[in-house]
Parts: sequence; structure tokens; C-alpha cells
Amino acid sequence: MYAVPPVRMLQTGDILVPRYENRDFLEKPPLTWWVIAASYRLLGASPFAERLPSVLAAFAAIALTGLWVRRRSGTEAGVLAALVLTFTLQFSVYARTFAADSFLTLAVILAAIALDEACRREGPDARLGILAGAALALAFGIKGLVGIALPAGGVAAGLLIDRTRAVRPMKRGAWAAAALLLPLAAWHLAMTQRMGVGFWRSFYWENHFLRGATKLYMGTPRGPLFYLGAFAWSAFPWSLLLAAAAGRKATGVRRRSSLPLGLFLFGFLFFSLLVMKREVYLMPLFPAAAVLLAEGMTREPASDSRWRRLPWLLAAAIPAAAVFFWGR
Repeated sequence: MYAVPPVRMLQTGDILVPRYENRDFLEKPPLTWWVIAASYRLLGASPFAERLPSVLAAFAAIALTGLWVRRRSGTEAGVLAALVLTFTLQFSVYARTFAADSFLTLAVILAAIALDEACRREGPDARLGILAGAALALAFGIKGLVGIALPAGGVAAGLLIDRTRAVRPMKRGAWAAAALLLPLAAWHLAMTQRMGVGFWRSFYWENHFLRGATKLYMGTPRGPLFYLGAFAWSAFPWSLLLAAAAGRKATGVRRRSSLPLGLFLFGFLFFSLLVMKREVYLMPLFPAAAVLLAEGMTREPASDSRWRRLPWLLAAAIPAAAVFFWGR
């Protein structure tokens, strides 16, 4: 699915409409295939060239997460967040296999940070708004409306948790909307001229609404609690520590944005409400979970009760039990 459309683009010179299995493939915008096609152009068409951009995006997401946390909570927390994300069980697997989700993870972090800065930070309205809008446009170009929904919803949830109002939302929102809509309008216009109204029906109705809200593309139905179990094993062993780390209340630290918590909670709820559920959809939430865990583990707790120690004991006991039974 990720390897073939870029080959067709290079063969035909048509970079506007991806094709897969002899049909137009409008599951997502073409930015993912453009990146892979560029890799093919430089390195030749091969599995290595197809997977390299995805892996590089994953490394960039790790570095960005570490730098983000370093800015928020210091070097120790930043290094820990990068390590947690690196050694999250399924993050490395998805990074090699699902290019669009790897790119989306990086783009969502960028867009969420830029949008949160535009909502909270004092500074030039035009610059902050344009950066936020451009980052949202990048995320849309990778996977469509979900690239806008995740960072926007996460930032809104963070503001709600902190009971904070956005700084000059009308002015900055106008600049952000301009930076977001201009490239999107150009792409939509080109696609409409090429495919007519069929583009809108295929891209938005079939590949957004029907894919997310109906069972049309879903085999075995999965319930609303599916992602609880999926996150527990895909983020192992950190999923066992997350509750304990989040429960550690800090003393003597400056107030930070609740963006990581807002992004994680909103994303988890958003994906849980969709009918279409896949484990890989959790990938953009792994950096937020790494931030919560790293900041929780490196802060001094105001108090330490026994129930907060339980997840830490479980995290140590489960690998020990696995080694014991494997040795038998």
C-alpha cells in the first residue's frame, strides 16, 4: 500500500492522484507517497528506500519529544521521555511498517506544540498563527482530517484542564486559518479539476466518514474499550507505570501546560468513539504518554502512598515472572 503508489508516480509522472491495484487510491492525501517517491528517486526503488523515510520520521519524533520535555521539565526528563518513546514496544514496529502513521506522529507533535504556543504564548500574532496553521496543513497532508482533529482537540482539552483562555484567538486564528487553508485550497482545486465531484465523494464521504463511522471497512467489530487493552500491550511496560507517574503530584515546580495530558485523553476518546479501530491508530499518542511518564517519574512526589507503588511493583514482577517461566 505504501510501496506501490510512489513507483507508479515515478513511472507515469502523475504525482497528483495515487494509484493502487489499478484504481485511484484516495484513502489519504498524497504527501506520504511524495516523500517515499523522493526516497525512491534518490536511492532506487527498494524495501530499504520505502522504509527509510518512516524510520527517520520516527527518530525525528523521538528527538522532538525529548527536546519538548527538556524545555518543559529539564534535561533529565527530556532524556527519559526520548528513551521511553524509543523503547515503547510497538512504536518501533509501527515505525518500520506504517509510513503514514509514523509521519502523522511527527506532524501531530509539531502541530500540537505550535498550536499550543499560539494559544498560550505572548508574541507576534502573525508568526505564531502562521506556524500553527502551517503545521496543521502538514498534518492534514499526511492523513487528512485526523491530522487536524488530534492536535486541535488535544490543545483544546489542555486549555480546558488548565482553565486557561487562548491569547487573542481571533487574530491568531485568522492567521492560522490562512496558513492552513491556502495549501489545502490549492490541492482541493487541483483534485476537483482532475476528478470532479467524485474526488469529494471518495476522499471525504468514503474514506473519512464511512471509514470512521461505519463497519464498511471493518472486519471483526471492536468495542469501545478496545484501545484499553491495545494500549496496555502496545506500550508495554510503560503502560503499567503511566497511572503511577501521572498520580505523582509535584511540589515546588512551575505550572506547565497540560497539552500532553489533553492530547492523550482527547486522542484516546476520539479513536475509541470511531467504529474503525486498529492498533496502529494509537501511534500518535505514544509521545504524549512518554511525556506524562517522564515528567511523572522525574518529579518529587508530594506524598507517596502504597497504592501508587502498586503499578511499579507489577512492572517489575511481570518481566521477572516471564523470565522465570521462560527458563523453565
